[in-house]
Amino acid sequence: MAQQSQMTSGPVDAEHISRCLDASDDFSFEMQVLHMLKTADLNAVTLTAAHGGTYIDPVTGLPRQFDIRAKLSRERDHSRRNCFLRLSIECKRLHPNAPLVISRSQRTAGESFHDYIRSHFTAGVRPQSGVSKATSSLSFYRQGEFVGRSVTLVKSGQNVPAGDADIYTKWAQALASVDDLIWEGAEDARGPAIPIAHSTVLPCLVIPDETLWTVDYDSEGNRSNPQPAENCEFYVGKPSAGRARPDKFTVTHLHIFTISGFQKFLLRKLADTEYWLGHFSND
Repeated sequence: MAQQSQMTSGPVDAEHISRCLDASDDFSFEMQVLHMLKTADLNAVTLTAAHGGTYIDPVTGLPRQFDIRAKLSRERDHSRRNCFLRLSIECKRLHPNAPLVISRSQRTAGESFHDYIRSHFTAGVRPQSGVSKATSSLSFYRQGEFVGRSVTLVKSGQNVPAGDADIYTKWAQALASVDDLIWEGAEDARGPAIPIAHSTVLPCLVIPDETLWTVDYDSEGNRSNPQPAENCEFYVGKPSAGRARPDKFTVTHLHIFTISGFQKFLLRKLADTEYWLGHFSND
C-alpha cells in the first residue's frame, strides 16, 4: 500500500500565503470592482466612493465592515432638484466550478416599485423629508419580468446544490449597510443650492464573470434550461430598520452582477440621462 502523504505543520511562509491568496483573494477582486467604479466615464454624474469602512448593524447593534459604498448625483437644471443614487456594494470572489444559481419567477404587481426619499430645504430649519413610492411607470422594476427568489451554489463534482451558506453573508451585508444610506438621503437638501433632493438606494453584490446563472420557473413550477447571466434582480422586500426618519422605506431588490455586468450597468444605465432621471418623480 502506498504511504499516505501527510500534511506538515510549521511556520507559514510567503510562498504559502501567496498560494492561498491565488486560490481565493477576495480583497484583490474588491479592488478591481472599486477601480472600475472610480474610473467609469459617467458623463454628467458625480461619483464619490468609500472603501472598507465600518457601520453599526441595525439589527444586531454590532460593528460590521462594508466593502464599498458609492454616492452618485445628477442635477436637474430646470428645477434645481438634485437626484442621488447610493450603492451598497459587496464583492465575493466565486469560481466557475462553483457558480451562483438564481431561481426566478415573474414579478408581481405588488413587487413592481421602488421607494425614494424626498428632502426639502427651508431656511432656518432642518431638511424635511418623507418617503414616496415610485409609480409603476417610473420604477426600476417592471411587473411580469423574471426576478430572483432563491439562491444556491452548484459545485463541480457534486450532484446536489450546495446551498447558499457561502454567499448569504455577503448579500446580507449589502442589505444591512443600506440603512445608513437611507438615513443619509434624508439630509440631501442642504441649502439654497439644493432646495429639493430625491434619492434612493441600490444594494449590490458583484461576483466574477462566468459565475452567475439563472433558471426561470413558470406559475406551474415548470423549469427552463439554466442560462449564464451578467445580472439578476433578486426580490427582498426589506423595510428600513432603526431610524425615526425617513419612515416606511422599503428596499425591494438586491442587484446581483458579474463584474462585466456591473461595468455595463455603470456605463449604459447610470451614465444615461433618460434612464437616471426617469426613475424619480417631477413633484
